[in-house]
Amino acid sequence: MNRQGLSAAEVKARQAQFGKNVLEKKEGATPLSIFLEQFKDYMVLVLIGAAVVSALMHQFSEAFSILVIVILNAMLGFIQEYRTEKALKALEAMTAPSARVLRDQKEQTIPASDLVPGDVLLLETGDRIGADGVLFSISELACNESMLTGESLPVPKSVKNNKVHMGALVTSGRGRAVVTAIGMETEMGKIAGLLADSRQEATPLQQRLKKLGKTILLACLVICACVSVAGILRGEPVLDMVLSGISLAVAAIPEGLPAVVTISLALGVSRMSKRSAVVRRLPAVETLGCVGVICSDKTGTLTENKMTVVNLYVNNAHHSPKDRDSAVIRILTAGVLCSNAKLEQKGKQYTLHGDPTEGAILYAAQPFGITTEKLAQTNPRIRENTFRSERKCMSVVCGNTSGERTLYAKGAPEVIIAKSEFVLENGRVVPLSRIRKAALLEENKLMAKKAWRVLAVAEKTLAPSEKGGEESETSMVLLGLIAMEDPPRSEVYAAVESCKKAGIRPVMITGDNPLTAQAIAEKIGISRKGAPILTGDDLDRLTEQELSQKVTEVSVYARVSPRHKLAILRALKSRGFVTAMTGDGVNDAPAVKEADIGIAMGQTGTDVTKEASDLILQDDNFASIVAAVRQGRVIYDNIRKFIRYMLSSNLGEVLT
Repeated sequence: MNRQGLSAAEVKARQAQFGKNVLEKKEGATPLSIFLEQFKDYMVLVLIGAAVVSALMHQFSEAFSILVIVILNAMLGFIQEYRTEKALKALEAMTAPSARVLRDQKEQTIPASDLVPGDVLLLETGDRIGADGVLFSISELACNESMLTGESLPVPKSVKNNKVHMGALVTSGRGRAVVTAIGMETEMGKIAGLLADSRQEATPLQQRLKKLGKTILLACLVICACVSVAGILRGEPVLDMVLSGISLAVAAIPEGLPAVVTISLALGVSRMSKRSAVVRRLPAVETLGCVGVICSDKTGTLTENKMTVVNLYVNNAHHSPKDRDSAVIRILTAGVLCSNAKLEQKGKQYTLHGDPTEGAILYAAQPFGITTEKLAQTNPRIRENTFRSERKCMSVVCGNTSGERTLYAKGAPEVIIAKSEFVLENGRVVPLSRIRKAALLEENKLMAKKAWRVLAVAEKTLAPSEKGGEESETSMVLLGLIAMEDPPRSEVYAAVESCKKAGIRPVMITGDNPLTAQAIAEKIGISRKGAPILTGDDLDRLTEQELSQKVTEVSVYARVSPRHKLAILRALKSRGFVTAMTGDGVNDAPAVKEADIGIAMGQTGTDVTKEASDLILQDDNFASIVAAVRQGRVIYDNIRKFIRYMLSSNLGEVLT
């Protein structure tokens, strides 16, 4: 590994060997060929034949009407198939336009497409990473990898976790990495490959209409033949009998069927838009009515996608963050002082800038009038000992109006508890015994089992001789534990129950850890205690046949990759389930496109996922999916009733 960067000669040689750092696209069909493909459907061929016959019999208005219907339906099919191209273009837009590298031992800014394996990437806060690589220099580096994992929390980088990926955003710190993969060999490139390879199958209604088209075509031929032969045997003129047979065959064709189906679906689109669901593909409306399994991401769809303080353990007891207890106020004050996140007010809304866990503490402190701005005036920060993954904690030193300096620390409970020798109980500082420490650690384990993210907070009044560095993080006073979670949306509980009553099975597929996934699934009713859960590693060990059996039993999947999501969906479809898949990140796009109904999040969804979807939820709400499915069932039922009515009506015409 050359940490000094490549020379110009090495770059030229590697560019010739590896090519450009771009996401390749398969040579797709031309727009014209896609459009002509729409006319191969049986029902369409029957209608074209009917239009030709009508024209030959001088019924031009009917011929024109039929052709308009045929062209309209061809356009709808064309739009449906052409959208994949847009999805791939949106994916390209997520890659970095430029990159800072070390070449010829000099720092250079180059187009990201010119990166080659072996290049040394220079990374800073705000950079979008241009290729996959391995870090060899890390300074408090953290990256947002939500485009790959779907989880929005920044990922701290360390010696063990030293990989960076194309498209990830550097949220804090600095680092240097050697490029290991470019273009289609990157994780982002693999997603692009999955998106291009995912299949779009006919909807249940399209399949039934295709079957109906074949039946009608056969019936038309039989009617035409029977009438012609019967007339000829009676001695009628051959041409007259052939024309009579054709006329009866045309009468049997429900030429208004495609128009009625299209209008019914369009009305459904209008109704769904009032329920925060934007339909991008008309056939998706009726497919919603056939959905048997809804596969949903956890973060932002089933949960609020906002870390929230749910519990505080102080004074040997659990407290609500709303309790106006002096110990609650004290631990929240220390938590705010020891945070770097900021809340920006815009009208009545607040925008968080910084780490979501720190944001949760800031939100919890607001009702008590505790803000970073107010504390900065009374307790100005003097020094900060930054968080590092190996330390698992951070601390700050703040002054006060009395001239004293206080160190405030927060971090992993096992680390902060180990560094504390005292604990605050009922306003008094008392020694923290080994037994008490063990009890606190056990309490931390119990809280973690609920899928809560737990932080411990401590403080220490510094002596004049102490500088307040990391060496001062000893003999601290433990203030307590703060527990946070990304809570389920309030309306999800009822929505999940509605799914079950309607015979629809909700399934959670997430990149989060199994413990958190199972806890949330149990809480909202998707899963029960002790129910099986599969991880990405488990899926890798299963054959296609074994997975096909498992998907009927498992409702929670955790730590899954984009290819795992595709495998789960294909297994469900192989068992005959009509599937819906929700997603927001780039990692969800292949599965969203593969599902019978792909659903993208309107507020948090990436352009890639939206372009690959059939339906966009403007409010990112799981309950809106259930409402859309209910509307889809009504529309599907109405279309079935109309088909029966039209076929019986046309049969009556033929018989009379």
